[in-house]
Amino acid sequence: ERLLSWEFPNLDYWPYPARRDQVIEATGANRCRYYSTDAFLGANGIHVFRFAGPWIKRAFDDSGVALKARAETLFAAE
Repeated sequence: ERLLSWEFPNLDYWPYPARRDQVIEATGANRCRYYSTDAFLGANGIHVFRFAGPWIKRAFDDSGVALKARAETLFAAE
């Protein structure tokens, strides 16, 4: 039901295009599911994934965990 996406285009001075989608799906009256996808595009995408993939994944996972905690705190306060 909710989608937030952004892309970084392939530029001459920064040839590392990427796209991120964050999705929230209602799964019940008081429940939801969150997931995100990250795509490193273009000819250099594989290099970004190989050299920075682990720390990028960790950062995105940490952001998801923090988002979950914040959402649960806000919901509990209602």
